[in-house]
Amino acid sequence: MRLLLLQDNAPFLGKVCKELSMTYKSSCSDNATTNEAPLHRALVDCQQSPRHVYDSSALDTPSDTSPDTSPDTSIHPTPCDNEDFCDLDTYYMHCALAQAQKAALEQEVPIGAVVVCNNTILSAAHNLRQHSHNPSDHAEFIAMLQAAKKLDSWHLERCCVYVTLEPCLMCAGLMLNARIARCVFGAYDQKAGACGSLYNVSNDFRLNHSFELKGGVLADESANLLQQFFKHKRAHG
Repeated sequence: MRLLLLQDNAPFLGKVCKELSMTYKSSCSDNATTNEAPLHRALVDCQQSPRHVYDSSALDTPSDTSPDTSPDTSIHPTPCDNEDFCDLDTYYMHCALAQAQKAALEQEVPIGAVVVCNNTILSAAHNLRQHSHNPSDHAEFIAMLQAAKKLDSWHLERCCVYVTLEPCLMCAGLMLNARIARCVFGAYDQKAGACGSLYNVSNDFRLNHSFELKGGVLADESANLLQQFFKHKRAHG
């Protein structure tokens, strides 16, 4: 299967959510100790830089905006030979962006997240607050809960959380309590960010845990999804 990255002249949301929805497969037989899912592989076309182009017209007449809360069993692409595109942080952030695009299809704020352990995607999620009416249903919050269930442990000390927007206080607090090893995020959140913008709870000596932090990975792509989503919302009420 050849996985095509979205180009400027391609239809956006429907196609990208079908082809780039990167999550995990439920089979866990390969690792009985950690219950991790194997990373399934496919070819990735890396001849051109990927573009996460937002087509707001896809939201005008959605056929079904009900959230898909079931685990996604689509195939994971493997990092390619293009060093600029295929470092692991960029690769996994593209996985999180695919979840953000899926959120936009469901009329949710387009933020996505994946939790990775030992180069394996344990869980993937996107915002669900509009449908669930649950204020804690942020993408990374849901993904961490799924990962803990997958590992059968609340300790996520070997895990890295990738999320397209800087975590808020609630989600950063859960990262502390889950003892994650690392967080990588896309766009900074100057109004609510708790990992560098307003606060930095990742490395506060008063707390009993700290975790490594890296921001700004695919920041433009992440911010563009949010900006175009809210621009469309304002235009259409």
